Amino acid sequence: MPGAATDYLEQKMGDHIFRSATYTKPTQFHIALFTTMPDDTGANGVEVAGNNYSRIRNDPGDANWSRSTDGTNKYWNAQALEFPLQTGSWGEVIGHGLFDENGNLLIADLLDTPRTVDLTMANPVFPPGYLVYSFS
Repeated sequence: MPGAATDYLEQKMGDHIFRSATYTKPTQFHIALFTTMPDDTGANGVEVAGNNYSRIRNDPGDANWSRSTDGTNKYWNAQALEFPLQTGSWGEVIGHGLFDENGNLLIADLLDTPRTVDLTMANPVFPPGYLVYSFS
């Protein structure tokens, strides 16, 4: 199931379509990993921290994101997205999130399978097509 839009993104899109506010498209996207998932408001999540962790960038654009053509309104990463090599444990990673350049969480989703990230494994990589986001 594709990741769900946060209340923040739903309000911005709704106000843009139905009201007089204009929502400016983000110029940057940053992918984050979570050990505790945020709620619909984008709060109460626990993002991985320390041990060389950092969000990875995958900006808007046709080269970075693909779209379904079957009417399902799904979008996914077009290229592999690789996190930095960890220098210690990141704990049990259970989900990911898409942030804009201002730090607003737009969409969050659970991983297919939670995974403990520590020094015994390679750094996390999302292969093309793994991050699937939808507005339906």
